[in-house]
Amino acid sequence: MHSNMKKYISGLLVVAALASVACNPDRLNEPQKGVIDMDNFYKTPEDAESAVITAYKASKKCYDLGSGFDVSWCIAPPLFVLENAPSDDIYYASGNKDDHVFGLEINEYRDSYTSNNTVVGNLYYAFYQMIYACNLVTDHFQYGDNEVINRAVAEASCLRAYAHFKLYCLWGDAPLVDHVLVGSDKPANTPRAELLDWVINEFDTASKYLPSKSDLNDSKLAIRFTKEAALAFKGKAEVFKGDYTAAKKSLGAVIESGKYELVPGAEMHDLFHMAGDGNKEKIFEFNYVNNPGNDPNFSDALEHFQFNQSCFWRDIKLPTNTIQQVGWGGINPTKEFGDALIANDGINSFRRKAWILTYDDLIYNMSYDNDNVMNTNEKKNADATRGIT
Repeated sequence: MHSNMKKYISGLLVVAALASVACNPDRLNEPQKGVIDMDNFYKTPEDAESAVITAYKASKKCYDLGSGFDVSWCIAPPLFVLENAPSDDIYYASGNKDDHVFGLEINEYRDSYTSNNTVVGNLYYAFYQMIYACNLVTDHFQYGDNEVINRAVAEASCLRAYAHFKLYCLWGDAPLVDHVLVGSDKPANTPRAELLDWVINEFDTASKYLPSKSDLNDSKLAIRFTKEAALAFKGKAEVFKGDYTAAKKSLGAVIESGKYELVPGAEMHDLFHMAGDGNKEKIFEFNYVNNPGNDPNFSDALEHFQFNQSCFWRDIKLPTNTIQQVGWGGINPTKEFGDALIANDGINSFRRKAWILTYDDLIYNMSYDNDNVMNTNEKKNADATRGIT
């Protein structure tokens, strides 16, 4: 009996000790390490600048698969595919009819094309993730006396308007989300005309708080919204609205600023390559840094990887100066388009040489490792290490 009593007392002491530990409120309120509490953020101009950088990063997800979000895997950059694949003038290539169905459905207008298409679903999701990041800025900061905060709010407003404009173009009626949603919010579709008016007003207001490029060669501001970038998007939205008088004024202000100019024809090829980053023709472009050390599945290298995989040639012996040695050959022009371009521009036009290679260009005019041996057109034509395999 005495022994059993000791056991009961010992057990009670253990339970009491555990209860005293479990009920200690201090142990339930340990501060999280390595983060800033939300209540202590969104206070300073530096916080505003940091928040808008996050918004820019979220915005780029429209150009890759939306990595970092809970979306389906898709090898293609969604906005690029959805805006280009429907064209009658391109083929969306793949390994076979059951490969890359997301692109083929869009390109061929297949009956199976639904909202379950990963390009469509990922892009829609990414736009609203982008809008959410922008709303975190505009919910916590407003236009006022601080130049840094004003610029951050204006940039976030432009990015948010850009997303809504793309939704307008691709979906028509879409929810207008101008604040951070809570769990009970269920925004309905906004009528298309109302959505477009909101977009125009956002760009107009933001343009008043944004700086301009310093000169034609100011490449640093090509990756951030400027006054002229806001006016350019405003003008484009006004064209879509059919308000050509307003569009002429907005777009005219961009031209008259003297900060932008078309590149010479000989430089046209560089427009969508690293050599053309931030050049005088670029009004706004998202910034990607080429870092070969990045893991392409979990970094900004992903978008670069996806464009290469989507567009580069496949089953072909490529020149040595190409970036990527494998792809699916998507977004290739049809013969009819190539013939029409050559008929209009001529075979030696800058535009033809920049965008479309002929077979002769590939075999005879591009650099290969063995050019010192294969030094005549006859030898190059017989060379099994160049051209289609």
